[in-house]
Amino acid sequence: MKKFFEKKKLDYKFAKAGAGHTLGETHSSSTRPSTAQTQAPPKERGEPGQASQQAGTAALSRLDQQPSSGACKPKLKYTSAYKEMEAEIRQAEEAKQKLQQQQGRSHDQPVTLMTSANNVSVKMICPLCHNVLLYDDVNKHLTLCLQEEYHKEPLTGSINMIHTLCRDVEKKKSCIDVLSRYLNNLIEHGNEEKYRKIRMSNRTFQEKVTTVAGAVLFLEVVGFEQQSLPHEGGNEQFLVISETKSKDTEALTTTKELLESSQAVVPLLDRDAKVFRYTSKVSQFDLADEFYKVTVEEIKREMKARNETVEKELQLRTKKMREKDDLKMTVRHYRFVVLRIRFPDSIILQGIFKPLETVSAIRQFVCDSLQREECPFSLSAVSTVLSDDSVTIAQARLVPASVLNLSWSTPDLIPKPPYFKQEIMNTLTDLA
Repeated sequence: MKKFFEKKKLDYKFAKAGAGHTLGETHSSSTRPSTAQTQAPPKERGEPGQASQQAGTAALSRLDQQPSSGACKPKLKYTSAYKEMEAEIRQAEEAKQKLQQQQGRSHDQPVTLMTSANNVSVKMICPLCHNVLLYDDVNKHLTLCLQEEYHKEPLTGSINMIHTLCRDVEKKKSCIDVLSRYLNNLIEHGNEEKYRKIRMSNRTFQEKVTTVAGAVLFLEVVGFEQQSLPHEGGNEQFLVISETKSKDTEALTTTKELLESSQAVVPLLDRDAKVFRYTSKVSQFDLADEFYKVTVEEIKREMKARNETVEKELQLRTKKMREKDDLKMTVRHYRFVVLRIRFPDSIILQGIFKPLETVSAIRQFVCDSLQREECPFSLSAVSTVLSDDSVTIAQARLVPASVLNLSWSTPDLIPKPPYFKQEIMNTLTDLA
């Protein structure tokens, strides 16, 4: 077999060399046919088919969409971006050094969350009785206050219970829609008996009315009374309103508008103003659980938000859209913010805020704490002056805890220490 292939190779070489000749024979290039002359003429190409024409058109369109060689210079582009980034970093460092010189100390201490004797807890103010409460006691206290209000003012009390004690927004909305429909039926068809009674075993009534605190009390205030009436061969419990009360359309209309326009009773955040002497632990915060605690409804909203995040990751978004989503995520993670403001005499003023409050709220808090509110001042973080009062605390990146610095803006109006009101100075202590 090996000899067979060797023979074939030799035959191929001789055939390629052309016709043979003797040693004494003279020959010229004309006597030996050239390779070009022996080759067969090339075949003419036929017209391209429809598929080939479509492929060619698509390739040309892609070439047209590509930028010209002169418009795309990656190396120059990246070099320019790098130089711009270096310039921004240099400007930020210069601003930081300048601010540190003005404040007279270094701000490189990072904010840390830890456990200490100065635990930062959240307190709330009841809008009904104005008592100051711990955050965990607010819901129980509000329930008692609303029950007391119901005994004094039944209509207002029952409506406030519906709007305040139900934490599920969709559930509350469904309940109010059903109650409004009951009232609307009385306003439009009060003379018909079937609209003046509500079967208490009705599925809609059981699922959307009885499950919301204050809803049944509201119907009783309107004029419904519980009665046992025959129904489908037996007796069932109904809520029935008299024909006389059902004809008072003016009162029913007013009640319906009050139900739909009322808002939840929201407890107010207590700033819990305190002052401390400056120590090296000024940037160490021990935050209570309520800074991070979430309710069942908030967990549901978080799950919904995560699903939306997954969908958004599959979409093309601008830098501004991404920053907006990051801000929402920050607000969802932290419910409160603790801020410590260092004064020129090294006294620290501490207050509690919400992430969506603006810088103007911080300014107002400082003014309310000073003996002389008319003294102008500026607030600054590590390397940023908080000059825009409309920016939220979350947008200023102060969540969940930050240290700010106060400097007096007008030398002629600089107050003398102590700067704070006496009731606030009475809380002065050392940061542990």
